[in-house]
Order: sequence, then C-alpha cells, then structure tokens
Amino acid sequence: MKQSLAVYFMLSALFLQSCSLDFLDEDSPTDSASSYTRYDSEGDILYCYDSEDNLKWIEYYDYNSQGQCIFIKHTLPSGTVLWSYVYEWTGSDLVTEAYYDSGNTLSWFNGYSYTGGSPVMKSKYNGSSALQSFQTWTYNGTGKVLTTGSYSASSALQWAYKHAYDGSDNTTLTSIYGSDSLRDAYIVYDYDGSSRKTRATGYGSATASGSYEAPCEIPGFPTYGGVNTSSRNDTGISVPGKPAAPSAPGLSLTDSPVSYAWMSLWFFDSYGYTSATLNSSYLPIELVRSAPDYLNGHPLEADLSYDSSKRLTRKTTMWNGETVLDLVFGYDGDGYLNSLDTRGRSLYIPLRYTIGYTPINDYKVPAELKIYNESTLLQKFVYAYSGSLGSAEEYAKGISTITHYDGDGVLVGTYTFTYSDPLLTIDVTDSSAVYTGRFELTYDGDGKNASFSSYDKDGNTVWSYQFRYEGDSRVSEAVHDENNLPDAGDFFSVESLFVDLGRFFP
Repeated sequence: MKQSLAVYFMLSALFLQSCSLDFLDEDSPTDSASSYTRYDSEGDILYCYDSEDNLKWIEYYDYNSQGQCIFIKHTLPSGTVLWSYVYEWTGSDLVTEAYYDSGNTLSWFNGYSYTGGSPVMKSKYNGSSALQSFQTWTYNGTGKVLTTGSYSASSALQWAYKHAYDGSDNTTLTSIYGSDSLRDAYIVYDYDGSSRKTRATGYGSATASGSYEAPCEIPGFPTYGGVNTSSRNDTGISVPGKPAAPSAPGLSLTDSPVSYAWMSLWFFDSYGYTSATLNSSYLPIELVRSAPDYLNGHPLEADLSYDSSKRLTRKTTMWNGETVLDLVFGYDGDGYLNSLDTRGRSLYIPLRYTIGYTPINDYKVPAELKIYNESTLLQKFVYAYSGSLGSAEEYAKGISTITHYDGDGVLVGTYTFTYSDPLLTIDVTDSSAVYTGRFELTYDGDGKNASFSSYDKDGNTVWSYQFRYEGDSRVSEAVHDENNLPDAGDFFSVESLFVDLGRFFP
C-alpha cells in the first residue's frame, strides 16, 4: 500500500495549506524573567531583583580558610532573616547540612558519610535529632552509581534502583524495586557510536518521563571571592551534634519479570533530533522535534491520543507553551476517517474537514472532501477514478482527478493523476485549465517512496521530501523548502512517523 500511503501524505499537505508556522519568523517576545540575581564576589553576597529592578532578597555567604561555605543567611532587604544554613566539612567532604528557620530554631539537618570521597549515605534528621529517613549508594570501579536504596527511620526499604553500564559508562539498564525488594520495573537503553541515547524501552510501572538516577546531591555554592573574612553568623547558630549513622541493611533485590510498557526513540540529523515515545501497543503518544536554529530555540512537542481501536483521535502540537496545531479526528461506523477539526496558532482560521466515501468492493475510497470554517463551506474536493479498483493497494493508481471548488461551487482547479511506474505525477490546473505546477512522487526499485516534491509552472522546486531506508524500514526523512532549508511546518507527519518506527515493532 505504499502508493496509497504516499497519496494520503500528499493530501495531508493539501489539507494543511491554510496552516502556517510563519510566526516562527516573527520577532517573538522573549520570556520576561520575573527576577534575576547578581553576586558580589568581594562581599560574598547574592542579591535578587524583580523585573522592575527592585531588591527582593539578599543572601550572605561565609567561607572557611579552604574556601568552603560554612554559613548562609537569607534575608529581606529590611534585614529580616527568613532562614539560615550551617555547614560542617571534614577535609573536602561536606558532612553536615543544618537548616534554621526565621527564629533561628533548628528545623532539620542532613548527615553525609563517605567512602573514598564518594557519598555512601545521607541521613535526614528533624530538629530534635530524630532520624527520619536515609539513603545509601554503592559504586563501580569507575565511580558510577550501581545501587541506590531509600529507607525509613526503622531501616525498612522504601525503594531501590540498580544500574548497569557499557564500556563507555553509558547506562544500559536501570531496575526499579519496591519496598518488597521485588523489581517493579526496568528500563533498557541503547546508544549510537557517539554515545547518544537512541532508544529507551520501559517494562513494568516505570514511566517515560520519570527520572531513576537519584545520585547523592551535595549542595552547591558560589565560588569564594577570597576577600571577605568577617562572619555574618551574628546569632552564633552552629552545626548540631550528629548522631551515629544508621546501620543500612544489605540490599537483596529480586529481578522479577515484568511486561513491556513503553519505548522512547531518538533520531538525529544535522538540524537536531526527533524523539518519540510509544505506548504498550507501540503507538506513538509523544513527539519532540528539536531544531534550535530553525525553531527559535524551542522544540515542537506533540501529544497523540487513540481510541480503543487504536485509531488516532487527537494530536496536539505545542511550541513554547502555545498550541500550534490541535487536530481532532472522527471516524464513521466502518472505521474510516470522516472528520478532522483543527485549531491553533499555525492556522489563520479554525477549520473542519469532512470526508465522504464511495464503496468499492469490500472497502471505501474518498469521494468528496469539504472544508468548513464553523458552518461556512469554504472548499470542496471531488474525487474521480479511472478503471476498476480491485484492492485498496490500487487506490493511488486508480485516481483520475481531484476537482477543487470554492464554497459557492465555483471551479478553482483540477489535480490530474498520471501513474507511470515508478513515478506518480499530479498536474495542477486552475479554473481556466491553465497549468500552474505539479506534484511528483518517486519510488525506488523496491517500490518504496523515495521522494515527494512540489514544482511551480516553470519546473522550479517549491519544496521536497527525500526518504532513506535501511532494508524495508524508512530511517530518515529530509524536508526542504525552495531554499533547501528544513520546513518546520512539516516535521510532524503522522503517516511517515508510523513507517519510520516500523522497524521497532515486534
């Protein structure tokens, strides 16, 4: 059905001719920061201002002779203290971090334990020095985290992570365990020759958006300016006496079997990358297209939804927090797409498409496409076929013409189809039968779509898609405009996405 898919692909481009991403070329307003900070390295003071340059708060930092932070005081411009931190170090290791409230009362503190300079335990206590919880870490020979365990105050396991790595220290497996020490989920990672992640496959209860690394996070501080030597700890608060570290039980984890849940994929090109997350039915549910130089620094993101028959029901594309294009799909009783509602910033007006069909043997083919703005008919396309269609695979070869009318029934133009293996040509004429340009779909020796291009009446390229394959699977798609630059508006073709991801299906 390669020719059939290609024609649907072409029709998608026609459908969305009222869709524009021209706003990407506009002078987009920059994100207005609600506040910003300035650090005085001589006084070791951090100042925070709002967008009107009004001072919001101040932080004072004290350092020891080794340049390690030992005290932070956070105040209002009036001098009112909101909170403070006190730190204790042993050599180069932070061993205690204590938090005091505005009344200089100890609220909580953390104790850190190390082996060979790597943190192996972090214990959290309340203001009364009662243990609340603790975490443990183990490492491999190159310093990568092997296991992370989280425990309650009574040393009962709450959760644990376990990792495996390849020879380049890339994470190849992350396993997630529950309080019963049984594996609830795991994620398998694959990489390309540049150590770029190309696939993550999730099993069990892990989510594609979850983070399962959980290294020990040691607080970071501004670099000591080396000038100020006076202490701002005028109330004399200090590090509390640290209780003995809890005794961590040894991790005994069981790799119980769990089922496939999702897959995330990354495809890289010279403009950036495209990522896709597939659900348990191997249907793409989330897409991200990153091309910073062409998308004004913000990726295009799309969420996809399906009905119980695994038919696409909605696709919402976002850019910089705005809805670029929202598509809602409807189907008739036989499962054929019969409506498409569209809205979003990339459209000049919201549009609704309805599709009527004519039965051919045991299936149906499009007979009429209507385009509305609310209840007003704007455009109509009427399909005609030549010869007999014995199967859906012959749909593309069987189309003779698509005739285009405006909302008042006045002829706008005609698309005339000519199939000469391996080339499908669609010639375009206006209402006076004057030739205005053409579309071309070419196929390789295996019958796979090699390109899809648009030309003006003089034969100049308007835009072009080129496709590359590995075996039977499409592995890349290049979209270019008349200047041979990538067209941001065509980065999300649902039809081509399914083909691109085909090699990952079971």
